[in-house]
Amino acid sequence: MRLYGIRIRNAYAVGGITRGLLRIATGPCPKSLLLFEQKELFEGYSITMAEESILRASKLLAERQLTIAFAESATAGWLCSEFALAPESGKILMGGIVCYDADIKKYLLKIPEDFIETYTPESAEVTEELAKRLQNFIHADIHVAVTGLTTPGGSETPEKPVGTMFIHLLIKGRSVPIRILYKGSAEDIIHQTVDCVAQKLITELT
Repeated sequence: MRLYGIRIRNAYAVGGITRGLLRIATGPCPKSLLLFEQKELFEGYSITMAEESILRASKLLAERQLTIAFAESATAGWLCSEFALAPESGKILMGGIVCYDADIKKYLLKIPEDFIETYTPESAEVTEELAKRLQNFIHADIHVAVTGLTTPGGSETPEKPVGTMFIHLLIKGRSVPIRILYKGSAEDIIHQTVDCVAQKLITELT
């Protein structure tokens, strides 16, 4: 059995495995370790190759011969990394840009500073611009951009509290904007956002 990418949900340290993604775990599994199929439990923690919704979306993309690219602010590359774990990643995933800081949005993706100041970095307008300008860097059939507020200290207001996430999908040039409010920790909010993108792709491609 070979393990290529594993996420352990809600685990901080289990048997020396720390919270997050194991990017490199290849070769035969030591006899001292139990072998598990996808979604089985290891000491109460769920082990998966990728989000189930990501796997379904990836399969649909491959079946329709579509490619995808990402511009990620709040999710900081999490979306791209999830799609990289799918079996179809080599056929569908073109790449991604992490533009967490506003300066990256300005200087790399060329969003005018006054536009960002007018709408704030975490806004539907800036997210749409990210998706559109991503097309200049990565050729793909679908371009996805994400901004939002996973922690305090950004542009939050009573009307736009922490947990507000903005997603913009360009599916062969067709805009699909999403604004949604999530509760929980920063990791919870990102996790829900990743699932939202995958579910929206499934809806749009089915």
